[in-house]
Amino acid sequence: MTEYESGKNIVSRSVLCMARERIQADFLRLVLLFESGSYDEMVGVSHSLAGLSLYLDLNDLAACCSVIESVSLQKDIEKMKVEMEKLRGVVKSSISKMDNRIANTESKG
Repeated sequence: MTEYESGKNIVSRSVLCMARERIQADFLRLVLLFESGSYDEMVGVSHSLAGLSLYLDLNDLAACCSVIESVSLQKDIEKMKVEMEKLRGVVKSSISKMDNRIANTESKG
């Protein structure tokens, strides 16, 4: 099995691919929840995504999700707009990192 080593975590290519898809899906879900005003649901999604991000050493994404979780609890809509825009860029960067990790596992195989 081809694996990617990140710190002490060893993550297989298939797990990296699933995690990449989950990051994209959770981001889209957060956008839809924000647009629909479902701030309570945003708390759970952002918390879950923060945990996955920490596991994958995507610390910027984890930090951004933690802020969104907090702001969602407060229902501070103006701050949420700002943080959701930040999230867009952080997700893009995180997906790029995931693509590089996936490519690295392919080249080792």
